[in-house]
Amino acid sequence: CSPYQLILEIGALSENISDYIWYLGNQQISNNAFVNHIISTPGVYDLSFTGISEFGCISEWEEEDIITIYPSPFANFTYNPVYVSTIDNEVIFENLSVQGSEYSWDFGTGDNSNEFSPVYSFPNENAGIYMTCLEVLSEFGCRDTTCRQIVLENEYVFFAPTAFTPNSDGLNDVFKPIFQGFEDSTYELQIFDRWGTKIFETNDVNEVW
Repeated sequence: CSPYQLILEIGALSENISDYIWYLGNQQISNNAFVNHIISTPGVYDLSFTGISEFGCISEWEEEDIITIYPSPFANFTYNPVYVSTIDNEVIFENLSVQGSEYSWDFGTGDNSNEFSPVYSFPNENAGIYMTCLEVLSEFGCRDTTCRQIVLENEYVFFAPTAFTPNSDGLNDVFKPIFQGFEDSTYELQIFDRWGTKIFETNDVNEVW
């Protein structure tokens, strides 16, 4: 897969060589016994070597179509909306990858997907930063990965009913505020009658009046 690091070294049985010439296709890539060359362009390549002794004697070796470099995929994606919150926590991902045949999403929450362009709802109970990664696999087995940080902002909601009917009919029998984005440990509910006397108090978010 491109780019490919080509490493070559003269074998232990080679001897009496003072000059080294390596060719990849028509391109000379090294004058040393050891080769470390990056092949960036996909294709099929011949490889040849010429060894010259100090007396000008020449030994040559060549192999046609010995190296095949496949194109690597390019992983890329965008997402919408850009602002993600504990209220608006659904994200639409658009896969912009090229040269891919299989796709693997990791949303940073323990959830995964193999869809091309998934729609995912981040956990709305935990604001934070979720590293979302897309790995792309080509038909030749080449891979590429890209990641984006999805910032899930805390959004605050508070609702308290203005009336309730405690008549045991199963409809609006209790009074209980509804909220999101606040720490449960900071919760305090106090209810007073019209004369200012406290008639109910709790720090339990699940307790109703």
